[in-house]
Amino acid sequence: MRTPTPIEQRLLKTQQELQDCPHLAVDRSSTGELGQIFDLIPSGWPGAELCSELRVIDNTPLTAAGQLAAIRIQRHTDPLEIWYYDMDMNEVEGWGQQLVRLDLTYTGYLEQLVLTKGTYGWQYLFTDELPFTDPYFKNFRTGLGAMLDHFPGLFPAWDYTDLRRRFAARFD
Repeated sequence: MRTPTPIEQRLLKTQQELQDCPHLAVDRSSTGELGQIFDLIPSGWPGAELCSELRVIDNTPLTAAGQLAAIRIQRHTDPLEIWYYDMDMNEVEGWGQQLVRLDLTYTGYLEQLVLTKGTYGWQYLFTDELPFTDPYFKNFRTGLGAMLDHFPGLFPAWDYTDLRRRFAARFD
């Protein structure tokens, strides 16, 4: 058996921490299918080219939340871009679209997924493009604030300093 890479070791450690944490209820019975392709986009739509280059890397299909993360596949581009899709984000005043680019690489995305334990909406901490004062983001603010209040005590081996800084820059 091969030795896990450092990110695989961190993912395995996080999985074990979540399973061992008595304060969290985790439903381990459901899994989602990754690797989907944006293939239902009308060819004349202005964002069709961008969507044709996106491949899903993180999704929660059983929640029907309409949110996912995707990596943009482009030739001669390094690092590849990470994009976040939220089907309701086009209702945010002054935004009008459902996609936003994240300030993360693929490896960075996986590292932050581990750190946040997949807290709903954590991806919004990695973009400066959105008007976070819009009422749409109120529940994200509450949930992410709770994560930053509780996770350092639940998972003391992890450093949440950068996430706190990002949260303050967007929501305070």
